[in-house]
Amino acid sequence: MRTINSAYDLSQGSAEQVIQDIDEEDADLLFSKIEEVEDLLDDTSASPVIRLVNLMLSQAVRSNISDIHIEPQQSSVKIRQRLDGVLYDMFMPPKHVQSALVSRIKLMARMNIAEKRLPQDGRIEIKVGNKDIDIRVSTLPTAFGERVVLRLLDKSTIRLSLTDLGMTPERLALFERMIRSPNGILAQRLVRVICAECMEEYRPSPEELARIGVSEAQLPYGILKRGRGCGKCLDTGYRGRTGIHEFLVLDEKMKKMILQTSDASQLRSQARRNGMKPLLQDGADKVIKGITTVEEVYRVAQS
Repeated sequence: MRTINSAYDLSQGSAEQVIQDIDEEDADLLFSKIEEVEDLLDDTSASPVIRLVNLMLSQAVRSNISDIHIEPQQSSVKIRQRLDGVLYDMFMPPKHVQSALVSRIKLMARMNIAEKRLPQDGRIEIKVGNKDIDIRVSTLPTAFGERVVLRLLDKSTIRLSLTDLGMTPERLALFERMIRSPNGILAQRLVRVICAECMEEYRPSPEELARIGVSEAQLPYGILKRGRGCGKCLDTGYRGRTGIHEFLVLDEKMKKMILQTSDASQLRSQARRNGMKPLLQDGADKVIKGITTVEEVYRVAQS
């Protein structure tokens, strides 16, 4: 990925320089026939808007971004990216960039550039380095212009095993029994994983631990882990996601209780007596193991 870093560095300075050049954009360059390029990094187009789109896409692939949102505002355009389920501001170019930027993306996605009043869907396939990326594009008209969402899918990371979803061997065994039985319910949430590159230890306060129902005695040496933030994780302290799970086994007693009462607290108490491990507790176990943080589990489990 070092090639991507040097070829398409989406720093604020480089983005601003390209945006300034769009003032002098040649329409023939923008709307010319799309050339098939083997690798996005090999595209040396002189067109500023093409360079800007390439910067956005290559930086997104490098950082494992799942979505890019182009949101027109009254006097500017907000560009945001979704990393590990959370949207972050990318940069905010001036309003005059909007038309050329949206038109270029619609052209790449084989969409009707002239149609701006109806929603459209399209698809782009690109290659960045050794990665084949499939991009689903959707546009939606708004009061300030067309809103565009690009959803990026790295074809090499599509297949995941159940262990990749954060299930312990015990929970995996229970899940396999449940899928062979008609009586079972799975509740699941995704939490961000602490970045391995900037992971550090710290001693949490009792108040922090109380948020997820953990005591200091449960911690190895009384410490937890968190991410400081670095270039690898875009200063978020997290990189990647894993699952926290809650299994409800529907035995005969639980079925009768569901039919007889709508009191959620009674149903949850019975489920715990049957061995159900609540979502928050599964998340707390991953905090203790140094996989994720108190803040992240509390944010996801309480939502």
